[in-house]
Amino acid sequence: LTLSKAVLVVAAPAAVLLGLITMSISATASNITTTTSPFNTTTITSGNLETLLGGELAIVVISFLATSLATAVCFRVVGNTYLGQPVEWRGALRFGLARLGSVIWVQFLIALATVPIGVVFFLIIILGLLTHSGAVVALAIIVTVIGGGGLLIWFNIAARLAIPIVMLEEARGVAAIRRSLTLCRGTWWSVFGTQFLAWLLVAIASSVIAALFEALLSFMRSGTVGQGFLTAITQLIT
Repeated sequence: LTLSKAVLVVAAPAAVLLGLITMSISATASNITTTTSPFNTTTITSGNLETLLGGELAIVVISFLATSLATAVCFRVVGNTYLGQPVEWRGALRFGLARLGSVIWVQFLIALATVPIGVVFFLIIILGLLTHSGAVVALAIIVTVIGGGGLLIWFNIAARLAIPIVMLEEARGVAAIRRSLTLCRGTWWSVFGTQFLAWLLVAIASSVIAALFEALLSFMRSGTVGQGFLTAITQLIT
């Protein structure tokens, strides 16, 4: 119950705001006009494009912030419960807000750490193409897909504990990621299985609930309003 309250306080306002923005974007998109030149090039002639792009950016930012805060609060509640410490949704929410910057920083570092991996394997493909050899190119692609993909999956799973560490320990930034990699040493498959099961359960539950709300909203007369609030509810569920 504590976890539900804490997450609902974060997700509900974000979902309503996302729904309102989505409805505004739908109205804006309907006013955008395009013209096609004799050379089959399309030009947008409406000044509402900036509003549309701004709305899309706002959706991404709000969704990211709400998800980060909800994740932090969840780990705080679950962690304190597991450790047998008293937990209250208001306190968990305040603690999550205080650590939100650290959570976002860790997420940024994890994403940043994957860039060199992608660059290295991209260069491998480029070098393969420069040899003008089909066999070398095929080998480069195989190495990139298997090696690069496998390394990215391993790192992202091994770094999954960084956010719980930020919420439950005093580690921050790189120290939290290193701590996560250390804890996952020898238990990577267990962490992977837990993450996969959690993802599967959330996907199934989200699909069922979203389908029910979609059926309910189909009776609404306004497609724009229905779509907007359907998006809000979907964001709330996820």
